[in-house]
Amino acid sequence: MKHSFLYLLIIALLTSCATEKTIFIANHYTQCNSIKSTGCLLIKEKPSDEWAVFEGQIEGFDYKAGHDYQLKVKVKQNTSGYSSDTQYKLVKIISQQVNNKYPDKPDNDILKQKKWVVQSLKDFNLKNSPELYFTLTDSRINGFSGCNNFGGPVKISDDGHIATKPLMVTKRACASPEINKLEAHFLSMINQFDTYKVTDDQLSIYDADNKLIVTCNPKALETQHSTTPTQIKYNDTKLSAKDNEEIKKMIQALDMDKVPELKVPETTHQQDASKAVNLTFKKLGKNVVSPTFDENNPPQALKGLVDKFMSLSIR
Repeated sequence: MKHSFLYLLIIALLTSCATEKTIFIANHYTQCNSIKSTGCLLIKEKPSDEWAVFEGQIEGFDYKAGHDYQLKVKVKQNTSGYSSDTQYKLVKIISQQVNNKYPDKPDNDILKQKKWVVQSLKDFNLKNSPELYFTLTDSRINGFSGCNNFGGPVKISDDGHIATKPLMVTKRACASPEINKLEAHFLSMINQFDTYKVTDDQLSIYDADNKLIVTCNPKALETQHSTTPTQIKYNDTKLSAKDNEEIKKMIQALDMDKVPELKVPETTHQQDASKAVNLTFKKLGKNVVSPTFDENNPPQALKGLVDKFMSLSIR
């Protein structure tokens, strides 16, 4: 009995012991292998080793991208490799050096220099479908979804993540129920964007479960050409009193002398099929015309007004 107790005590002590080791951590996140995450670390035990994806956490360690680390850690319940059930705890940071070079960093500029035409769409056959496409800037996504143009904020991260926020979509009627269904499906896929890869000039986009949802081929943006803008026409007799009051307050808040000189955020309408629009106001019997802008990205001073018009399907 006494021997059994000692044996169990020795086992308990052995299983609770943690070993110390030195590890290296790369200066950037990478795509995780098996779990949902905003990014996983790359670690190795020797400088000559290959980097391994680390899907766990290091207790007490505050990682900052753009730094190479050498750490001393305690490792407990280590099974095999760098599995997430192994517990890591920071003992000390041996070295921390700034390194802003990212060997595996996606080339975000490639995304912004192309018009991306959709080649495949998860759970949808694109045969005989209209051309679907989108363009990307530092903070915007704009495109055509089958019968309507769309646009909205986008965030493209250095670790290969891409995320959109709620999109503004024009409200034209689609030519057929099939195209209407295609458009709704494509827009729902855009809302699921999570990570991307560019391989052999093809853009592949994945959802949060790492499932491929969209593939695109690049198409060079057309050279700039003259575009006749569409004027947004506002008829107060067709709207409710509440909508009219809201619109008139926004118009009254504008400095009409500055409207013609407003800065246009971008000129996507000069490069692809994004619709060019402008606004014309009446002041003392004279027309005050705004600059021409992409319908999904108006000057900041006009944004609330244009968003209101689009929400009411005023074209």
